[in-house]
Amino acid sequence: MDSAYQVFNGLVQRFPDDPVFRYHYALTLTQKGQKEQAKNELAVALSKNPSNDLRRSIQTTLADIHK
Repeated sequence: MDSAYQVFNGLVQRFPDDPVFRYHYALTLTQKGQKEQAKNELAVALSKNPSNDLRRSIQTTLADIHK
């Protein structure tokens, strides 16, 4: 999990406008228990014009975090 966190953190830094990387980074944050930061990353991912499928995944993940 830490390696995935490091990889996606680096990708988000290099490609801040890529919603796919932000989504996967948010998933790693969720697994690490950093839910507030994950919600922020998901919100940013939604603002980066994700595909319809990715938008649904982001929204589902946001709903799961709020449970």
